[in-house]
Amino acid sequence: GDSLYVTLYTHSAATGWLQHPRFGIEVVSDSIDRYVAYRLIPPYNTYERISLAYRDLESFDEVEYYNNQMLDNPQGGHCVNCHAFQSNRPNRYQLHVREEYGGTVVYNEGRWGKYNMKLPNTISGAVYPAWHPTLPLIAYSVNKTFMEFHTNGLTKSEVQDTQSGLILYDADHERVIPICDEPDLLETFPTWSPDGQWLYYSSACFTYQEADALDPDNRHRIKRQHEVTNRYREVRYDVYRRRFDARQFSFGEPQLVLNASADSLSATLPRISPDGRWLLTSIGGYGCFHVYHPEADLPPPPTPPAPRATTTGLTPADGSFTRAAVATTTTRASTFHTSTARDAPTSPSRCLRPILTTSCCICARTTSPSSSSTLSPSRLPNWLAPS
Repeated sequence: GDSLYVTLYTHSAATGWLQHPRFGIEVVSDSIDRYVAYRLIPPYNTYERISLAYRDLESFDEVEYYNNQMLDNPQGGHCVNCHAFQSNRPNRYQLHVREEYGGTVVYNEGRWGKYNMKLPNTISGAVYPAWHPTLPLIAYSVNKTFMEFHTNGLTKSEVQDTQSGLILYDADHERVIPICDEPDLLETFPTWSPDGQWLYYSSACFTYQEADALDPDNRHRIKRQHEVTNRYREVRYDVYRRRFDARQFSFGEPQLVLNASADSLSATLPRISPDGRWLLTSIGGYGCFHVYHPEADLPPPPTPPAPRATTTGLTPADGSFTRAAVATTTTRASTFHTSTARDAPTSPSRCLRPILTTSCCICARTTSPSSSSTLSPSRLPNWLAPS
């Protein structure tokens, strides 16, 4: 560890060159998570050219460990996506393969397997993954997804679900366990608390008025897409959680954590901090795929007057979440509705009514820090090592 010193010079016709005071950037001596893995795709995604790679952040060397062109055939390409490691460690890993050679590939402590996780009574195969922090378990959403495009406005495209639910995959015993699949709920984006005792996820209440969501022959799939398209601004997600029993591989009843839809907001992609104290979630005006939503961006730095902080109680059934803070300014205000044990839904099919339109990014704090922490990889396994 040491410091880098930077001297800044500026030039203008009126003043010529000006030298500004030097400032330092301290480089700490602590080690970092050495490797980062990612997917490489061309601008506007095609299946013909997709690869997976990792980079050594100490040497900046890049290694490609999978390329779909090695297996493609003239009949069509295939997609690889949703690569995920367990707690940043390479001894457990998963990725999905779509189209040709489709399935979910799981690496579990030296053992490879490719699996079809679609059960007769589930919506689809596995989609968005979340490894349990320590156990050989993966929580997935199962989704019927489609994409649509706007002809005007800042938001150019939408990714929507017509149906979704949650499943659990036991990698040691190669079995799939359904978690939830309510006809009026769209449940997606699972994530675990650091101690592995809670499964958090996003859930939207959406009742079809025209299409039969339970049609066993899937004849109304197009009708469902049309209805979601026509009512897409009504699809708003809240954050829920369920307690996990590791002995029985079972889950408790859903508990409402963040009631974003009551303020005409949609909360997706929840994440819990490594110390278990904070919940971070993306907030948009509607929908689940906020990467395409400009209103879900973080606001620019505020101009004077300085932002002030407001606090609101946040207490689900067990009272572990106690406070939440939202930054506000005089020019851009953000708010949300929180839940208490008294107003939490008594059944998972209850719909929450929107009352306000705005956008923000929210962090919620807990009062019971977890002893668990995220582990960093100490070395690469053989299957990731450069040849």
